[in-house]
Amino acid sequence: MENVAQLPKGIWYEAPKRRFRVRRYHNKVTYFKGYYRTYDAAETALSELNAELALIPKEKRIGRKS
Repeated sequence: MENVAQLPKGIWYEAPKRRFRVRRYHNKVTYFKGYYRTYDAAETALSELNAELALIPKEKRIGRKS
């Protein structure tokens, strides 16, 4: 396993339960992929999730009106 401090964005390690969580935010919406026991499985799931999110157009931010 890689150093926990160097995990890619979207993967968290939950030490008490010894599992990896794959989750990303896109357009202010949470996309949860799942929990995985191994880093390799979590990395594969993150790649799949990123491919799915790439198909969703990114919304533009609207600035504040004064």
